[in-house]
Amino acid sequence: MLKHWLLYYLCLCPLFLCAQTPQATPSGQTKDFFHQEGMKKVDGILPVYQHKGKVYLEFPRSVWGREVLISAQIDRGFDLVNRPAKSLGVVRVKVDDNKQVTLAQPSYADRMPEAFKEAVIEANEQTYPAEAVSPEGGIVIDVTKLLSTGSEWFSYSYTPIRGLDAQHASVTGASAFADGVCFHIQRRHGYSPERANVSSAITMLPEGSMPLWLSCTVSVLPADDMSVRLMEKDYGFQSLTFGDHMQDPYMKVTDSLMIRWRMEVSPADKQKYAKGENVRPLRPLTLCVDRHFPERFRPAVREAVAAWNNAFLRAGFRDALQLKELAENDNPATCQALLSYDLGTPDVERSYICHPRTGEILSCRINVGHGCTAALLDDYWWQEDVARNDSSTAVELLKGELLYAIGDMLGMRPSSPDPLFLKSSCTLDESSAWDAATGYRVFPDAKNCYEDRDQLRQWRKENRPKTDSKANLLNLYAGKLQHLQKQFRKLDKTQPADYRTLYKNGMQLYGRYVNEIARYVGSDQPETMQQEAMNLLTEYFFEGSTRFDNPYIRAHTTENRHTLLSSPATDVFTHLLSQETVATLQRAEWYAGKKDKGLTAQRFFQSLYASLFGNFEPDRDFTYEQLDLMLSCMEAWKNALNADEKSGNTTGKVRLETEWKHVKSQLEKLAESHPNPSMRSLFAWMSRR
Repeated sequence: MLKHWLLYYLCLCPLFLCAQTPQATPSGQTKDFFHQEGMKKVDGILPVYQHKGKVYLEFPRSVWGREVLISAQIDRGFDLVNRPAKSLGVVRVKVDDNKQVTLAQPSYADRMPEAFKEAVIEANEQTYPAEAVSPEGGIVIDVTKLLSTGSEWFSYSYTPIRGLDAQHASVTGASAFADGVCFHIQRRHGYSPERANVSSAITMLPEGSMPLWLSCTVSVLPADDMSVRLMEKDYGFQSLTFGDHMQDPYMKVTDSLMIRWRMEVSPADKQKYAKGENVRPLRPLTLCVDRHFPERFRPAVREAVAAWNNAFLRAGFRDALQLKELAENDNPATCQALLSYDLGTPDVERSYICHPRTGEILSCRINVGHGCTAALLDDYWWQEDVARNDSSTAVELLKGELLYAIGDMLGMRPSSPDPLFLKSSCTLDESSAWDAATGYRVFPDAKNCYEDRDQLRQWRKENRPKTDSKANLLNLYAGKLQHLQKQFRKLDKTQPADYRTLYKNGMQLYGRYVNEIARYVGSDQPETMQQEAMNLLTEYFFEGSTRFDNPYIRAHTTENRHTLLSSPATDVFTHLLSQETVATLQRAEWYAGKKDKGLTAQRFFQSLYASLFGNFEPDRDFTYEQLDLMLSCMEAWKNALNADEKSGNTTGKVRLETEWKHVKSQLEKLAESHPNPSMRSLFAWMSRR
């Protein structure tokens, strides 16, 4: 009997040992992998091994089942600095029995019960075989091709960058940081600028190649999730939509999560915070400024951050945003929030990566392209009486751009400075500060996201600031138009080198102001406000815009004033004479009392006829510009009559047809009675349209 047990044990022992011993890789490196001559190790939370041009990444047992963030950026090259690459994002590390590493991206479209756990749907998976197993049981995979030539983890598309030269791509090194590891990569790409593509003989020129330096970071995310915040329509934040199975036991409810940074109250400060005192957040958000960012623009960065810190006081946090100016030895790729300056696209571009389950922003980049404020300098001169070559103007305009870029970085809905009010856009408005308080106010006593939403609703109800009415905007538009006239009068005295461009910008700005005023007519604003808008159109548009001109500049440029006014005139009349606008004015006429002074359909057409058509008086002289406006009006009127109805009622169309007959009859009379023969011919032609 003892012999039988001994034989049975000897048979099972090899099987048992095989089950405990890590499976050998195809190359048999498991045993000797870590002791190869020349093997270099970068130690850290995610160890990296380098040997003879090969790069290996280890996933220790401590990160199995954890989530990691894979992100990348262009460090430099092709006039780009710290530009983000499209990256894999958040993945979960899974290791199966075959010692394969799987990076999984589950679907979070549906949230199941129990603290918002995701549904068991693996939307995307990438599996990598083990090259070795560390003595502690960590799985080592080969990432050489993934980083040097692959596009599985990251990719990028910028205008000057052409095809990859795979033979000259390599991973030059790796460096560890607190949460993970950063790989340093060098590639070469084809470069063929458009102006060099074709020679004078229509012969294709050979492409060159240029180096491109990149970084790819793999960061281990915290084990505890950020508490989620449910979204409301008026919260002013970006959001993630999902199907919630917890709010209704019988069906799925569509809801959304707010996208924001993790901003928490330190346990030691909870009592102070509950009493209404401002406290420093547990982890302030650090905005790193690249060392190549121009010194003359850094005051704009500091002022923009200070403005947002002031807004965060409403959320109960002080010094929520921190500035860090990077030194030469700092690695920009490992910064969560990074601000850079380069010669790329002349714009302020921003991007971020957020957690698809919680909405937590994990990384963001703000990239300022050289010349981003150049297009705004002329508009700023027209709006404000400042010198065009004043360097402080560019700093102020950049501050305005950064205010909105930081707002986007904080998770708020994308926005940009108002091109019609550039100076006021350089300060943080009340609504943006209120949105920040809504997104980042903390309610430590809330047991779950539903209680958090209820407490936030109550807090907003009790603390909502008084917002200014839109009525003040009309006064602002009137003031801007008055200032615009002054700038036109002094345009020839400024002696700009680019007369044509500056003159064109002024006319375009005039057209935008007039269009915004026209939008009030037929809107949901009070009828008295609509009447005020109509009065402004009469004064500054229908009676001609000769005040918005400079004869000297017009005589010395080839710019066609009619062409510049044609587009805004078409937009104004298309809105004013649309069936929807006229229907709104007609309804206001039906319900207007005898003492009401608001805009009605009758007052609208009377004002239009008196200002634009001169009340159809036969002895009235019209400028060519007024005649052009008449033609634009008649064309928009005809299009409105032929347009398909968007609603079931015909109120607007009936009134338009009635007034159209009246206008045609009056034009026919002018075609016979006006003393100017050319005018008579023009009115006759207009009446037949």
